[in-house]
Amino acid sequence: MRRRLWLHRHRHMWDSNFTLIFFSLFAFTLCNGLAVVVMVEAQMTDSISANRALSASCGSLISESTKLTANLVCKDHGIIVNASNLSISLNGYSIIGPGSQSTKSGIIIPDLGNVTVYGPGRIVDFQSGIFATGSDGLNISSIFLDENRIGVYLTGSSSSILEYNMMRNNELGIAAHSSSDILSNENYFYDNSLAGASLINTGDSSVRLNYINGSQNGIFTDPASTSNDISFNFLRNIIDINSANGLPNDITNNTYEGNFCELSIPSGICRGVTD
Repeated sequence: MRRRLWLHRHRHMWDSNFTLIFFSLFAFTLCNGLAVVVMVEAQMTDSISANRALSASCGSLISESTKLTANLVCKDHGIIVNASNLSISLNGYSIIGPGSQSTKSGIIIPDLGNVTVYGPGRIVDFQSGIFATGSDGLNISSIFLDENRIGVYLTGSSSSILEYNMMRNNELGIAAHSSSDILSNENYFYDNSLAGASLINTGDSSVRLNYINGSQNGIFTDPASTSNDISFNFLRNIIDINSANGLPNDITNNTYEGNFCELSIPSGICRGVTD
């Protein structure tokens, strides 16, 4: 009873103060991320083959670095990456799909390496906003992924970074299956119905410094997901952190540190409020 009264009295203070602090930091981080994107893009223009303007059509096969010049409104897949070692700039435009219950993806990256996808830009209304299978060394940044079934879906992938993105109104923000060495860093997850970040049979990965709000599970890891670092996230969900439906941490060997949240399974993962 005392805990509930304490939570009630302090919840508004947490919400207002942290929201102000978080959004200030998020705005700074996003601007910083976009500044990095601009700098990278400027550097890449020194190369003849880097980021040529492309009048892309839905279902385009991309084999060189590309910059969108218009929105894509697709009844099929958006862009299919067809080569390693390239970048795709959304350049402020959107890739819009036929609906989250379709079988289509906004950007597909199959069995490739060192592909960068960056915004600003938006990917909306696909089964998967970005779908990568068997791919390594991906970098996905500064993108809004809205109203997809899955914002970013990684399967059989490794050594990839997702940062400064906003995942909103998807079923799953990020889903990693049978993957490793994935970093979700400084992303914003809002109202993704099932989970913000979901790790299935995924190990040696890191979910750090993310804001995750409005999901059934903020962060979910299954029993086969081991040796992951989940630290310094701010979570406000029905279940903030669900570690293998309550499997003891000494079995999964996952590390939880500094997560500001209220409810975890098993208890003891959250900081600031004792479960």
